[in-house]
Amino acid sequence: RRRLPVRARPDRWTYRIAKFVGRHRSAVLAASLAVLGLVVALGAAVYQARVARAERARAESRFNDVRKLARSVIFELHDAIRFLPGATPARELLVARALEYVDSLAREAHEDPGLKRELAGAYRRLADVQGDPIGASLGDTKGALVTYRKALVLQESLAQAGGNTDDILELAQIQFQMGAVLRFEGDLPEEDLARFEDRVA
Repeated sequence: RRRLPVRARPDRWTYRIAKFVGRHRSAVLAASLAVLGLVVALGAAVYQARVARAERARAESRFNDVRKLARSVIFELHDAIRFLPGATPARELLVARALEYVDSLAREAHEDPGLKRELAGAYRRLADVQGDPIGASLGDTKGALVTYRKALVLQESLAQAGGNTDDILELAQIQFQMGAVLRFEGDLPEEDLARFEDRVA
């Protein structure tokens, strides 16, 4: 009557478990519900982690696609039409689109030195196309200065973070190009003058 095992039955573990469950139904039910809840929560966490990994992989894939497209526009398409007669409007459009792509990538750069390096190089290249006074540029020196400044900010952060010799040389190249444009313009803005004076000091 107390639902204890009896000696008249074979002593199997299944029999003992059945008797135990019969004696402690509410406790076993509560424990079963708790275990079920844990299993469901664990399953949900695993599923969410899998979804998050998939979304992160998709985001990285899209990010790399934009990166590839920006590189292609800057280094391949532009160079292919650079010396074609009447290509100036197409070159202007390519530069505008490439700047949009590079700006969107720059918002994601955070603390990735490799991406910062790539972006600084892309900005410098675009600025050269916009307004390099020596090369075959679009003659947009004001736009070039804005783009050179974007490259300068990225490259300075790399050089200050203990960058390698290439980072310092790239920084010097950007400063040289900016100096050439400013000399051509005949107008040295205060912010650039202060920055260059700090470098010389």
